[in-house]
Amino acid sequence: GGGTGIGRAIALGLAAEGARVVVMGRREDKLLEVSAEASALPGELIPFVGDVADDRLPGRLSAFVDERFGRLDVLIHNAGVFAPDALENLSAESFDQQMAINLRGPLFLTQALVPLLERGAPSVVVMVSSNLGVKPIPNTLSYSVSKAALNHAVLALATELGPKGIRVNGVSPGVID
Repeated sequence: GGGTGIGRAIALGLAAEGARVVVMGRREDKLLEVSAEASALPGELIPFVGDVADDRLPGRLSAFVDERFGRLDVLIHNAGVFAPDALENLSAESFDQQMAINLRGPLFLTQALVPLLERGAPSVVVMVSSNLGVKPIPNTLSYSVSKAALNHAVLALATELGPKGIRVNGVSPGVID
């Protein structure tokens, strides 16, 4: 989710600090735009097209980062999808898509990248969640459930990965422009 919104701001902020950033997202045009914008910054943005819901992504991204850098210092999970729903209009397709992108993808991507995070230790994983994962509002059923599960995954992963030198944190922004 690095081509737009919060992900774009994070990627540009890291590049402004001199970081080498692999910026990933589904839309190549948006990734190329943010990479071009970062060209004047001290860091480097390297676009990588991928969909966090694609089961092949973890292996592809892990191999790319390993070949390019040999380690990983920071992993930020920002990709997310929101489709309004409530119990009365809940569909399996929409529910599954939101769970795949908001929860399943980050978990399996983290799993694949742990060896590189261990090489970068002390390292950090940041999961971008939502305040709706704590306090849902009407018509956010699937999204709120996926973000609540992500919040709990942060807690579970922190206890599992902390001893390996990998800190796991979650941030839950509210509504933004």
